[in-house]
Amino acid sequence: MKLPVVSTDVIGPRESVENGTTGFLVPSKSAEAVCEALLKLVSDKSLREQMGTKGRERIIEKFDRKAIIAAVVRHRLSLLKERR
Repeated sequence: MKLPVVSTDVIGPRESVENGTTGFLVPSKSAEAVCEALLKLVSDKSLREQMGTKGRERIIEKFDRKAIIAAVVRHRLSLLKERR
């Protein structure tokens, strides 16, 4: 969708958001940090567009759905082989 992300710096977002490039990762439980990051994006159209474009490029490059599904299937099959 080419939108920048503001999320907490926890497992999940930490692996998909490149802080300062595709969005902002802020400390969990910090409303102040979330507001600060959102204000940066609201006040800077160029930054929003740049981060959104970089985020889309990152998702296409690193998170291909077919590749992820294939990796999960391989993993599950390896688990089944170990049980035998």
